[in-house]
Amino acid sequence: MDWIKKFLKNILWVRESVFASAMRMQHRMLLDDYLQRHLYGNEKYLHSNKLNRYEFQAFSQNGEDGIIKEIFNRIGTTNRFFC
Repeated sequence: MDWIKKFLKNILWVRESVFASAMRMQHRMLLDDYLQRHLYGNEKYLHSNKLNRYEFQAFSQNGEDGIIKEIFNRIGTTNRFFC
């Protein structure tokens, strides 16, 4: 009888973890959809002088590398050192 309880408990645990994973994925998709519609598609963020248009994530988590590159393109550089 004990093995039946363990078996059922394992099935329920797997089911709960799959459900939680699906909920996290749905949340990410909803968040991405919201950002696409309200942030990235917003006219005020599409203007050419906004720095967020230059984000890319080659060496950063949040696109800082592209923004820093664009800042240096705008102000010019005298050498290639940055502290």
